[in-house]
Amino acid sequence: MFVDCSFSITHHNTDFDISKVMNGSDPEGKTLIDADIAGIAEQLLRLQDAGVPVLWRPLHEASGGWFWWGAKGAEAYKELYCYLYDQLTNVYGCNNLIWVWKGQSADWYPGDEYCDIIGEDIYVEQHSYTAHAAKFSEILEYSDGKKIIALTENGTIFDIDNVMASGAKWACFTTWNGSFITANGQFSDEHTEAYILIKDYQSEYVLTLDELPDWAV
Repeated sequence: MFVDCSFSITHHNTDFDISKVMNGSDPEGKTLIDADIAGIAEQLLRLQDAGVPVLWRPLHEASGGWFWWGAKGAEAYKELYCYLYDQLTNVYGCNNLIWVWKGQSADWYPGDEYCDIIGEDIYVEQHSYTAHAAKFSEILEYSDGKKIIALTENGTIFDIDNVMASGAKWACFTTWNGSFITANGQFSDEHTEAYILIKDYQSEYVLTLDELPDWAV
């Protein structure tokens, strides 16, 4: 299961200051954070009890500054991220989580011990089938090549031939919904043409659901 949990309120719609929470000057805000984490843990433990592993991508796109968890800078964000990790892992015992970090910048990276996968969200022009090789190489350096690299959000889908030629071997890609793939309930080629999808899904380098081993389904 892939879960993108972001408490998604932009900083323009709240005066919540995560830096004050993390430095101890806003105890009421800390109480709210802890309550949210407790509620999240309850649901994750339900999945754990059911034997469901979770690709867990909390607090994404932090360095963009448009969400409250990134609006006060890298240090406050990293403190929050590490606190969330500690609470879910060590306090609540959620051991079914595969931690996917997506903070957009090396300066915001919390450290190798706090994630399993490093992701990137990339949106390009319509029918631009680049492999995003430069970004892949950049992300690889965050952990000196120790972590799996994934395309955690995309609009236009890459051409698998470009991926293999450049060596930017993304572990997976997650196409955003809406007009990126459909319109009025039908396939839309507004962003990605059908022949690219067919090529990608039929490629020997791409695993589809029907090709996964029994233990992974």
